[in-house]
Amino acid sequence: MHRFPGKWYWASLMILLAAAYFYVERRGFAERIEAAQHSHEQVELLRGELRAAQGTVSQLEARVEHLHGDPVEMEAAVRRNKNLVREDETLFRVVLPEERGAE
Repeated sequence: MHRFPGKWYWASLMILLAAAYFYVERRGFAERIEAAQHSHEQVELLRGELRAAQGTVSQLEARVEHLHGDPVEMEAAVRRNKNLVREDETLFRVVLPEERGAE
């Protein structure tokens, strides 16, 4: 013969569920879960940025290797980056209209 749980069973179950609900609310688990999800999204975003930066590093390393093998290209890069000119050389700078607004 099958016996159904009594009223004390249901009362204690309700008390247990109410206590669990108030515990979860009091400890702020919902906010913690949202914060964890936000953190995971930030981590994925930063991983994407890291992959892009690693690709840029690889490209720049390839350019540096190319510079080591070509002295003319090396000189051009140094002159371009340091704004250097040779002796008796005249440098003309042309400012285009769209560059004037940026200055």
